[in-house]
Amino acid sequence: MSNSLKQVEKQLAAIEQSSQALANELQHTFLNYLKCLGSAVKKQLILASYYLCTQGYPEAFLSLSFKERQELQSAIRQNALNAIRDLSILLNLTLRFQADLANRIELDDMEDDLEDDLEDDLDDDLDDDLDDDLDDDIDDDLEDDLDYLEDFLDETESEAELEAEKEIDPRTLSLNLPGVEPLEAGVLLKTPHRVSQWHKTLEQGIQEILRTVSRKTNKDLQSYKILPKNLPEIPDILLGIGLKNSRFPEPTGNLPNLANVTIEIGDDSESGKPRSREQKSLETMSLLKIYLRLSDIEFADPLLMARRNQIRELSHRLDNLLKEYEKKQQERMIAEAEDAWRSSWFED
Repeated sequence: MSNSLKQVEKQLAAIEQSSQALANELQHTFLNYLKCLGSAVKKQLILASYYLCTQGYPEAFLSLSFKERQELQSAIRQNALNAIRDLSILLNLTLRFQADLANRIELDDMEDDLEDDLEDDLDDDLDDDLDDDLDDDIDDDLEDDLDYLEDFLDETESEAELEAEKEIDPRTLSLNLPGVEPLEAGVLLKTPHRVSQWHKTLEQGIQEILRTVSRKTNKDLQSYKILPKNLPEIPDILLGIGLKNSRFPEPTGNLPNLANVTIEIGDDSESGKPRSREQKSLETMSLLKIYLRLSDIEFADPLLMARRNQIRELSHRLDNLLKEYEKKQQERMIAEAEDAWRSSWFED
C-alpha cells in the first residue's frame, strides 16, 4: 500500500469517527426533541379540534348530545396520546431498522465470499490429475452446491429487498415495538452515509405520524357528523394550499394546523352539458380539516423551536462530513488505481 493510500485511509477513518460522534449527538438531541414534540402535538391537536368544532362547524357540534361530545373529545385525546406513544418509540425503531439493514448487508457479503470460495474450489479440483470418474463426481457435487447456493442467494436477496421496502416505508414507523432494547447510534452507524440515511428516515417518520393523527382525527369528526361523511381522500399538497387560501372567517382562517379546501360536487358527465360558473359555485363546498404541520407546531413552541435549531446545526455538520467523506472516497479510488497500475507495469 502506497503512502498516499495509507494517508487517505487514515483521513477516512477520522471522518468515520467524527460521524459516529455526531450520530450520538443527533440521537441525544432527537430524544429531547421528540419528547417535546409529543407534548406540543397534543396541545395543537386539541386546539385545532376546538376551533374546528366551535368556530368552523358550531351548529354541527351543538347538535351532538352531551355524551357524544364527551366521546368525541375522548377520541381526540386518545389520538394525541397515540401520537405521543409513536413519537416516543420512533427513535429506537429507526435505529433498529438500520441495525437490521447492516446485518443484511453483512450477510450478503459473507454469502458472496462463500460463493467465490466454492467457485475457486471447483476450478482447482477440475485442474487436478484425477481419473475421469472422480472428476465427474467432484464436478457434480460442487456444481450442485453452487446451484443450491445461487438459489439461496437469489431467495435471500429477494426477501431482503421486500423487507427493506417494507421497513424503509415511513408508514410502518408508527408500529409499537414493546420490549425493544435501546441502541446507540454512534456504535451502529459507522459512516456519514448511514447517519444521513437514518436522519432522513427519522424525519419521514415524524411527518407520517403527523399525517396519521390528522387523518384519524378527521375520521372521528366525520363519524360524529362534524365533517361530512364519504368524502374523497384529499392529498396533503392540496391541504397545504388550503392553509394559505382559507375562505373561513377570522380567526379560523388563519389558525395553524387547519386547512380549508373547496370540493366540487357533481360531474359534468352526469348531465352531458357544460355548467355555467354560477351553477358550479352552487355545487361546491368549503371544507375545514385537521392538518397538523410540523412548521406550525414548532413555531408555536419556543422550546421545540430551539430543539429544531439544534438539529439543523447538527444536520449542517453532517452534510459537510458527507461531502468530505465522498471526496476522500474518490481520492482512495484514485490511489488504489495508481497502486494497481504500478503493480502490473513492467518494462519490455
